[in-house]
Amino acid sequence: MCIKISRQLLEGLFPAARCQMGRLTVLDCVDSTNTWLAQHGDCGDVCLAERQSAGRGRAGRQWSSPQENIYLSICYCFNPALRNPSLLGLSVAACLCEVLAKAGIHQHGIKWPNDILWQGRKLAGILIEHRHPKPHFIIGIGLNVNMLSNAHIEQPWCSLRQILQQRVNRNALLALLLPHLFSDLQNFPQRNNLQWQQAWQRWDILAGKTIGLTHAHQFYQGVADGIDPQGRLRLLVEGKPQFFTAADIHLKALIL
Repeated sequence: MCIKISRQLLEGLFPAARCQMGRLTVLDCVDSTNTWLAQHGDCGDVCLAERQSAGRGRAGRQWSSPQENIYLSICYCFNPALRNPSLLGLSVAACLCEVLAKAGIHQHGIKWPNDILWQGRKLAGILIEHRHPKPHFIIGIGLNVNMLSNAHIEQPWCSLRQILQQRVNRNALLALLLPHLFSDLQNFPQRNNLQWQQAWQRWDILAGKTIGLTHAHQFYQGVADGIDPQGRLRLLVEGKPQFFTAADIHLKALIL
């Protein structure tokens, strides 16, 4: 039996985080929680949906969004403006991995820049959008929770239900996830490079692996060597470091 996400229940489960949150909206169906929140949200607002008809991933890719998963977007404003906005998605990814570990998941990690994998299969994705000229960052998370089949996904995937071999209570998971996300966002501007790099390195599943990527129609193969202080991927190509940003590459599924 599918238990729907309950706004009333969620608001009562994490009162300590309510002071940081704005309006909490739960929709049955929406084109995209990121799009809806960009049009209707303000600082601190949260949008959840049972399903999305036009979910999006990085670079405009479609995110298949059937029922029984978590589709979550947060509108967050930083004052003063962020000096390192490119690191925000990396920090959110590390935070999500921490929460999943608290929920009993192991053997998961981050495939730079924004995919959460479990044993090589995609479990979650993150999409960060900045709405100019407003100071709003829209932080979108898609997490496969109770999905057991989906013919529309063209890559290896998994869900929490498959991993844990039992149905997951999405309300309880959100009650764990949302306070951690808001705490992470609140502390993000104060973190120094060493702190967030250490948090990232714990979950980096590409480090030391031979990978391939495409940049400007050119293919590169090398050994992934973490990220630099700007959040760029460091790739050792024939022993020499080259750096790539998330905006300008397509990372191949080559992990040796």
